[in-house]
Amino acid sequence: MSYKDVFVALNEINATYVVPRKYEHLPERAHGGQGDDVDIIVSHDDFHESIVALKNIDYWESSRSGETQPITEYYIDQIKKAIKKPMELPKVFTDFERLKKEINPPKEKEKTYGHLNTKLYKDKKKIDLRNNLAYRSPMNNSRIQVDPSVTTGLLERRERTNCFYTPSAADELAHIITHCIFDKEGDFSDYYEKRTTNLYDIVREDENQLHLFKNLLGEIYYDADELVIKLLNKGEYSKIRSELKKYSDY
Repeated sequence: MSYKDVFVALNEINATYVVPRKYEHLPERAHGGQGDDVDIIVSHDDFHESIVALKNIDYWESSRSGETQPITEYYIDQIKKAIKKPMELPKVFTDFERLKKEINPPKEKEKTYGHLNTKLYKDKKKIDLRNNLAYRSPMNNSRIQVDPSVTTGLLERRERTNCFYTPSAADELAHIITHCIFDKEGDFSDYYEKRTTNLYDIVREDENQLHLFKNLLGEIYYDADELVIKLLNKGEYSKIRSELKKYSDY
């Protein structure tokens, strides 16, 4: 089941996006075949326009998380509720604190965005669209965004593959390791184990990629980056999560 229509739509609006993993069989089909989803990281600036572009080719949105409802939609919804319950009407127009914040948001020193995630469907195809790299916290299962520079670099270094974009070897390797550690609770499936080994071999053969990879690990794992490298060198991928838990500085 081809996903070419997705990438054509995103390319037509010049969206900055990348398929971070499991893209080997695209655009013809998702990695796991029918029923598996395709993950796409799109820049925050292009996130909402990308949703519209996919809806325009008959994808429908089932859920969205991590964002505040736009102010216009918020007040329209509140007025509709007030029509049914007139006594509630004054509350619609006295939510001044929210109104003030949305009209005049506080200035930020640098652009940092919360994690946005939406799922879109068409026939039996599934798209998982996100605006940044974020992984599940072992504390409460919520998604924690990595340093924004990691997502920015992922998108800046993307490479055109067929009709869509894929990450550099270093970016993909850092991503799938972190994906397995946090989203998969430390488990590296056969696919991810082989992919990690293959990518690590590629990265180690290129001085620039190796330097980039080590910098990415530093941004994600801080002082525990050498521990991750040590276990990668030993091929002990499944031990990384448990060893990180023991690492006092992480």
